[in-house]
Amino acid sequence: MLLDLCKNLRRVLVMQVSSQQDLMLTITVLQQLRQLLPDAAITLMVSPSGKELGLQLPWIDDVLIYEGADNKFRNSECELTLIAKLRQFAFDASVIFTNPSESPYPLAYICYLAGIPIRIGQSQEFGGSVLSHCVKPTGNEKDTGTRGHGEEFFPSAPEAPEALGASFLAPSP
Repeated sequence: MLLDLCKNLRRVLVMQVSSQQDLMLTITVLQQLRQLLPDAAITLMVSPSGKELGLQLPWIDDVLIYEGADNKFRNSECELTLIAKLRQFAFDASVIFTNPSESPYPLAYICYLAGIPIRIGQSQEFGGSVLSHCVKPTGNEKDTGTRGHGEEFFPSAPEAPEALGASFLAPSP
């Protein structure tokens, strides 16, 4: 079970490489993640536009800037450099947040190639085992535009462990 695995996580990568507004929507989740993993080193990967906000968040231990966020997967050299950098950090898990119009699979694939064993994201599409744990959207994302920002991952701080247990018990097929 992922909930049991969480107890042993020491290095967690949280990826939110969309806009600064999208990053703001994940702040509550970052707080909850810190409560769930008080001893883990949490690194936040943001786009250049999210750098200033990311550096101000007290629940984050480190901030990585994804310079290629605006041109994802158009420069293989940039992506290979990113994979090598992530590999050096030896992350135990990654949590990938995307906006409703984006798939988590490209970022999950980068994490896969970097050797990150636990890759959590939200998607309605089937992407094989690129996401090791896939959270299905709850259905209200079309109305609220919140898919992937975290509300479905960690509904509230007291419920965060239960949400993890309920959402991530089974790995993706």
